[in-house]
Amino acid sequence: MYLFSRKTFHMNHIYLIGILTLLNLSGCFQDTIIGKMTGDEERGKYYINLLQQGKIEQIAKDMDPKLKISETFISLNKMASEIPPHEPISIKIVGSRVYKGKDYCNLDITYECQFQDKWLLITVGMQRKAEAITILGFRLNSIPDSLENLNKFSLKGKNLFQYLVLSLSVIVPIFMLSSFVLCILSKRLKKKWLWLFFIILGVGRLTVNWTTGQWSISLLSIQLFGSCVSFQQYSPWMISVSLPLGAFLFIIMCRKNSCQRKRGDRPGELTKDEVGIEK
Repeated sequence: MYLFSRKTFHMNHIYLIGILTLLNLSGCFQDTIIGKMTGDEERGKYYINLLQQGKIEQIAKDMDPKLKISETFISLNKMASEIPPHEPISIKIVGSRVYKGKDYCNLDITYECQFQDKWLLITVGMQRKAEAITILGFRLNSIPDSLENLNKFSLKGKNLFQYLVLSLSVIVPIFMLSSFVLCILSKRLKKKWLWLFFIILGVGRLTVNWTTGQWSISLLSIQLFGSCVSFQQYSPWMISVSLPLGAFLFIIMCRKNSCQRKRGDRPGELTKDEVGIEK
């Protein structure tokens, strides 16, 4: 008695492919939208306004005591001089990082400030302990344009290595998916489910920052379907690709078995043409 018909068996494999693909996409394509300012975010914007006005003494009231040294005040005055005095055209949060301790919470918030002739990234570091807010520091960077424009996906101005990684990020999943389907259709294949699992896993990870061209390698990583494109709002696109080791080994095994079938099931067995020649 069979629990599943052949049609049901093939449909189960199709569903499996779909589920794995969706899992891969959900893990790779991350578009994080930062919401409206609330609480601590508004507090950070308030401190930026004080810095713009050069009210360093008022900032010092909420500053960590360890930072109240002459070097800190010199740095703050230098930052204040780099901020245009007029009201910014826009100011929005483009990044945040939170670290929670036992009885405190550290928060770094990065704001993108647009002025008439200047773009600035200003990061405010704060610590919340009970109801008290303490300033841990400021960081200011000038950028040529908005992060949204600087990090948008474009094929212009990229080097050959970036194009290569982008091409592999498309070719590798197609190769793995083709091997996956071929494995499903293969007959008399032992441990098929192990092969199916091995085929869709990429070994290692080569990641390229699409904006800057910087790259990194992680040899101990495992990646589903061998490639991933990840991005967050205002952040660079990160394109990664892995070695399709399982798919390669499966194709090599198939070619080897195909050659053996052409020459006979056992090593040394003559083909029909060879038998005819001997006769």
